[in-house]
Amino acid sequence: MLKDREFFSLLIKVATPIALQNLLMSFLNMVDTVMIGSLGDLSVAAVGLGNQVFFILSLVVFGIASGTSVFVAQFFGKRDYDSLKKPIAYSVVMCVVVSVVFNVLALLFPENCLALFTNDPEVIALGADYLKIAAFCYPMFGISFCFAVALRSTEKAHVPLIITAAALVVNTVLNYCLIFGKLGFAPLGVKGAAIATLVARFTEVIVFIVYIYAKKNIVALKPKDFKLDKHFLRKYILKVLPVIGNETMWGLGISVYNAVFGRIGREVVAANQIVKNIEQILTSLCIGVGSAAAVMVGKKIGEGDKTGTWIYSKRLVLISTGLGAVVGVVLILLSNVVLMPYKISPLAMTYAWQFLLVISIAMPFKMFNYVNIVGVLRGGGDTLYCFVLDMCAVWFIGVPAVYLTGLWLGLPVIFVIIALNSEEVLKGIVGFKRYKSKKWIHDLVN
Repeated sequence: MLKDREFFSLLIKVATPIALQNLLMSFLNMVDTVMIGSLGDLSVAAVGLGNQVFFILSLVVFGIASGTSVFVAQFFGKRDYDSLKKPIAYSVVMCVVVSVVFNVLALLFPENCLALFTNDPEVIALGADYLKIAAFCYPMFGISFCFAVALRSTEKAHVPLIITAAALVVNTVLNYCLIFGKLGFAPLGVKGAAIATLVARFTEVIVFIVYIYAKKNIVALKPKDFKLDKHFLRKYILKVLPVIGNETMWGLGISVYNAVFGRIGREVVAANQIVKNIEQILTSLCIGVGSAAAVMVGKKIGEGDKTGTWIYSKRLVLISTGLGAVVGVVLILLSNVVLMPYKISPLAMTYAWQFLLVISIAMPFKMFNYVNIVGVLRGGGDTLYCFVLDMCAVWFIGVPAVYLTGLWLGLPVIFVIIALNSEEVLKGIVGFKRYKSKKWIHDLVN
């Protein structure tokens, strides 16, 4: 593996920009959370739950784009640049439609949406103020994400990195100005954070479109690319629908977890929101490897190289699991340091430390599962199996365990957190058996 320059060259080319993008996003999200956290537990909980609607949307959009990337990567490996535009066009249409639906629901029924996650009237009222503004960015996010994944799948991962980095800097600067009333702006608190998000998303989608068409990139779409091809559409739907279902059902499961936390108390919600940001920063490299795995595996299949596909998958799984173990150790050693910047209540801080402890132990399983499911199996076109595996783990193990420990038995929060991560262990064992079977290798384009 260490002597294979082609493998490491492609891994670095694809994984590094994605890892840096996730690292930057996570770091700036953490800065945003620190800013909002200075307003108290209520504001952190309100923005955190306000973003649950966007979280579910982002998973549906990710499912569409991720399923599409299977075709794009394989067509790219085959060097069929005309055919790869068709799945991108379909994904843009689907993402815009779904985003508009979420936009309308969030604008017309913000309190009802938030009531799904908490029964705290103060959190609902403040979160609704945030949601009524932030919801306008949903369609823009859908378009941007489709093009970002398409560029990654064609080995242009550095472009989304640069564009997203610029948008996130805009978001952070505006957060500072609008939340606290700096540089001549009025202090708007949570509403200021929503306005900053909206402006950043608008900037992002404009820059994506200008770049793609100015450079005449191979993912630049033309009207003919949106023409309905019944034969291809059937194949596309059969592979993409399981990914959409996979991400949606997984996301709904996460939302159930958050709903349980919301009913335990705002301190748990605040702790969970903070730890998510920290976890995302430390797992950015692993996520980069996972995203690269889908591209690298898909490209090898498109080239018709099944032996190379298997060799690449083994290396990617080994690297990701090793990185997960390292991240887990770092989390334990630096737990007190990474929580230091947050100005939250002592109880919320205790819960945050418990989250970090349990997550650090589960991290090797989490990173193996991410690269195996999102990268290797999905990149190989095994989308239906991924859907069944993820859905069963979340809904038959995770959700019942969290509900039982958190609401029915009312156990201490650390037992709820352990229950939350229990699904990762079983999912890892079953997923490893599927990976070893090699039944996940599906050639969709040759």
